[in-house]
Amino acid sequence: FRTQGDLIFNEVRATFEPDIVHIHDHLALTAASQYKEAFNCPIIWDAHEIYEDLASIEDVRAVVNARIIHENVRHVDGFITLNQSIADFYSKKYPELPAAVLLPNAVERVAQTQYDGRLHRAAGLNPDQKILLFQGGYSPHRGIPALLEASHLLRSDWSLVFMGWGKLEEEIREHANDRADRAAGRARVAMVPSAPQDELLSWTAGASLGSIPYENTGLNHLYCSPNKLWEYPAAGVPILASDMPEMRLKIHQYSIGLTVDKELNPSEIATAVNSIGDDLLAEMKRNCGVYSAAENWHVYQ
Repeated sequence: FRTQGDLIFNEVRATFEPDIVHIHDHLALTAASQYKEAFNCPIIWDAHEIYEDLASIEDVRAVVNARIIHENVRHVDGFITLNQSIADFYSKKYPELPAAVLLPNAVERVAQTQYDGRLHRAAGLNPDQKILLFQGGYSPHRGIPALLEASHLLRSDWSLVFMGWGKLEEEIREHANDRADRAAGRARVAMVPSAPQDELLSWTAGASLGSIPYENTGLNHLYCSPNKLWEYPAAGVPILASDMPEMRLKIHQYSIGLTVDKELNPSEIATAVNSIGDDLLAEMKRNCGVYSAAENWHVYQ
């Protein structure tokens, strides 16, 4: 990691003399003392994660990540992170850090466009079918097995749709290929390809609920406030999320969805989805507009 930090530092030094060095994540932080010595300028550290307690981190990597931070925080003049829970962790663990400026993963404010049916068509679903959407990386510890189990308990007017890529793709595909227990156009599980970023919200808008079922594996997940917490509402889509403190705070404050216990019991997930009526969905969808107006990148910028 130090080698990577040195490489970046040497490229900077050979190119220009910065007025401020803004370091994202932790790898480049290994060269913090070199930036100070060479440029005598402020260093801003932007921590996007709790690097020593990531969801599936190996023990040795966790120790190294903590060591990088411990050895370099004394060089940091300004500190940015995502939310108050992560800020509190860093403040307690590394008291030398300056007070945090909170800058969430909010998206740009966009006008909610009229949904054109593309998600339903790509998934082979009837236009009136309700969609519980999982969007993003098919990675371990993101609640995918619990969602797949819950899909067996969903009412026939609900379908679980996956839109993304990753390690668990074949496991999802096995469920998507099993359509014997559902009528045509009402598949229990369906998959669609990833979409370009500039088209993403137009696809997302077809969902009735957007899921963020992160598993409680490490502090980084427990205190997460991921992009989807802003992307789903920007598309007018309420959220179904694990009951993690930062996600719960936004969801309940603005009434833009519901949370399920962080243990992710499939039966509880299905019960929560099945119990949502059309009136409540419509109300939460309206609240998404209020939330997006109050919580967007332009506000934080």
